[in-house]
Amino acid sequence: VKPAGIYWMQVATAAPFGGPDAPIWAFRLPSLFGVLIGAGVTAWLGARILGAQGGLIAGALLGLTLMAAVEARTAKTDAMLLAAGVFAQAALYFLLVRAKEPPKFIGAPLIFWAATGAALMIKGPIVTLVSASTLAVYGVWARDWSVLKRIRPLPGILVAAAIALPWLLAINLQTDWGFFEKSVGHALLGKVAESDDSHGGPIGYHTLLLSFTFWPGTLLLGLAGILAWTRRQDSTVRFLISWLIPTWIIFELIQTKLPHYIFPAMPALAILAAWGAMEAGSLLKKDGAKIPHYFGTWLFILATALISIVPLAGQAYL
Repeated sequence: VKPAGIYWMQVATAAPFGGPDAPIWAFRLPSLFGVLIGAGVTAWLGARILGAQGGLIAGALLGLTLMAAVEARTAKTDAMLLAAGVFAQAALYFLLVRAKEPPKFIGAPLIFWAATGAALMIKGPIVTLVSASTLAVYGVWARDWSVLKRIRPLPGILVAAAIALPWLLAINLQTDWGFFEKSVGHALLGKVAESDDSHGGPIGYHTLLLSFTFWPGTLLLGLAGILAWTRRQDSTVRFLISWLIPTWIIFELIQTKLPHYIFPAMPALAILAAWGAMEAGSLLKKDGAKIPHYFGTWLFILATALISIVPLAGQAYL
């Protein structure tokens, strides 16, 4: 009940190695490429914000997380969805923070809408949800009512539709609208009100797992929090918070929960963590700042100890 984009990519990467008879790693290559692209674009965006060193730290933090390590090795949608999502959000950053007037469509608006269309073909409207919540929160917080004009919605929707709509119409006509019923009714809306396939969890699920999913970046979580709070009036920090927090809250409220659902928000966290690391000296001089940093350090130590047990337990019990 997912769009065809990821399957087309898997067919393309498996074709040189035997097509349907290719080894499983050939079908996992799009996921590897997705993580590499996602980390690369995060590094590029981080460099535009923090300089080359900060961009390198942000990209490395994202690419080396336990979440990325798992998603890069599984034949699923989420790594390539990350790649499309970070392209869309990077373009949105330039449209909201850097652009004072509605820019020409050939540029950041085109990248934003093309990435949105690609994301629709990979896993439906997940990236649209992330971008829409970022746009809404940033616009209200900054009291900037021109944000919608900057993304150029009229030509943009046509671009996204040109990418995704032909296949969506074709598959629904072929299945007598059964695909729409399954993908929207069950796979999307069905996950909001109740847990799907026994993948439920309490509110706070993603927050509790963050020490592991963002590891080894867990070490910098305290600094990321200090930076976000003390610089919250900075327009770039405001954008990163508007990307991270609303997405996080939405997925905490949705009844169906899996660790990778929060992956599209992690580039924002990686950039905040890199920023915090670069300014650790000045941040830790602020009153009370050492407490969240020490808390993050102990979370890192605990997560490292627990993660190190997994291979030993697996060898013993599997």
